[in-house]
Amino acid sequence: MTTLFFLESALSITGKITKIELNCTSCNKTLKSEASLMRHQISMHQKRKHLGKVTGFGSTRRYHCTKCPYATPHSQTLINHMRRHNGERPYHCDCGKSFTQSSSLAAHRKTHSTITYYTCSVCGKQFKHAFSLKTHLHVHEIGKFPCSICKKLLKSKPSYQAHMQRHNNIHNYSCEDCGRTFVTCSELINHKKKHNVVKKIECQLCGYKTHAKKNLNIHLKR
Repeated sequence: MTTLFFLESALSITGKITKIELNCTSCNKTLKSEASLMRHQISMHQKRKHLGKVTGFGSTRRYHCTKCPYATPHSQTLINHMRRHNGERPYHCDCGKSFTQSSSLAAHRKTHSTITYYTCSVCGKQFKHAFSLKTHLHVHEIGKFPCSICKKLLKSKPSYQAHMQRHNNIHNYSCEDCGRTFVTCSELINHKKKHNVVKKIECQLCGYKTHAKKNLNIHLKR
């Protein structure tokens, strides 16, 4: 049976333990007690074995896809990504189209509505009225966040986070139609508008449809 942890202890002359470190052998994270180490092993590694390799911890933690080089700091994002590899689309619209994640289904359902939505360019949140969007934008104007890499000043925390994700090449939003990934939800929404055209090219194996032959080629390679 594989040992889940190892002890590093330093004893003083009196025989008292001066330092005890419990290190996870999977990601090298240090825990303060055996109980916390066991909880960490179960929640972060045993329950998530199906997610593949997990490296780092805290802000450096990454969940790695077992079928391609893709990696993400969020386990749910990897689950959505793996569904594309496995052909799983558990979220269904009444029109017959299905998706790998609920947010994609919600965005798709809005295409059936005649209501015009105004999208925040910072966080992707949508509003039915222009004045509601204008009011919302004020929440992004407080403070300035400097980038430690390029020294650029960002006006809000969400824009700062998106900016840093670009530096780190983290794309958590992916297009259901072509697999292209994006840093922000608003970028994905704008991209998906390109797919709202007649899809005449169809996969003879599963019925997948697209408007571009290159998308079909990408689909067939998955």
